Amino acid sequence: MKILNFFKKSYNNKVSIENNEKAYDHNLLAVYLAYEVAKADGEIDEDELKILKQSIEMSVEGTNNIDQILDQIDSYSENSVSLYDLITEINNTFDKNDKHVLIKSLWVIAYATNGLDKYEDALIRKITDLLNIKNIDMLRLKDEANPNNL
Repeated sequence: MKILNFFKKSYNNKVSIENNEKAYDHNLLAVYLAYEVAKADGEIDEDELKILKQSIEMSVEGTNNIDQILDQIDSYSENSVSLYDLITEINNTFDKNDKHVLIKSLWVIAYATNGLDKYEDALIRKITDLLNIKNIDMLRLKDEANPNNL
């Protein structure tokens, strides 16, 4: 099963497809990328996990599905070789603002632990580049997400 099939709006997502909205759940795509960022340093700590679960809860109705969805994301992550399909879908369906919100949420995940890890930083920078976001915008979003700047 291709990973993008998981992110189609096929189950009880809060956003309706009937309004001619995009076929993929942007929130779940973002959660998957956030999961990849969270595990970039080799482990997902409790603060990162809490933010991931909150993101899933915002995207999917019913809190009883959160652990199941997180398990599926973990399974896809373990079996995935590339983020190419996801990045392509994001580039095809997200507008500039959607991409900025996504990147900022990735920075929030990265900062959820005791400081920013170099592997998380590198992955977000790579994703930013693949999403054709200007470096200056990436740095602004990083700065906005930094809890030390709040």
